[in-house]
Amino acid sequence: TAITPDQARLISHYAEEVIIAYDSDGAGQKATQKAINHFADVGLRTKILHMEGAKDPDEFIKKFGRDRFRLLIDGSNDANDFMLDKCEEGLDLSTDIGRVELLKRTAKVLAGIESPLEREVYISRTSKKCDIPVQVLKTHIDTMLRKNSRSAKNNEWRNIKAKTSY
Repeated sequence: TAITPDQARLISHYAEEVIIAYDSDGAGQKATQKAINHFADVGLRTKILHMEGAKDPDEFIKKFGRDRFRLLIDGSNDANDFMLDKCEEGLDLSTDIGRVELLKRTAKVLAGIESPLEREVYISRTSKKCDIPVQVLKTHIDTMLRKNSRSAKNNEWRNIKAKTSY
């Protein structure tokens, strides 16, 4: 179940896209999030299979048949949709507090999307959902990206200094 970085790298030699179909329980959801990160690190497009009425693919196929499973595969969402949907868990979006918390959570996910084009699409979708101007969310994420970049450079510099000072 648990995909390692080495396994993700190996899979990337044979495929451009991966569909994750882990169990729908808590452990499966946790493994899904880790796998998404590993596959993203090696540049694989990742989709997530969402199964209703069954715990895992085997149970789903036994219960509903292979044709319905094929429909699930064809309709699977990409990893960004999965991660953004997870941000909503436990929030009351009818309140300002819930919407602000959603924006904080989604900003972290959006800042992690490497492709500027993809990021713009999801920023637009999120701003509509939360009823805020696109530019406000985009500015916030751009600020996060700059901070993350500076932090990464500072960490890199500290590591270089630590290796050279004996």
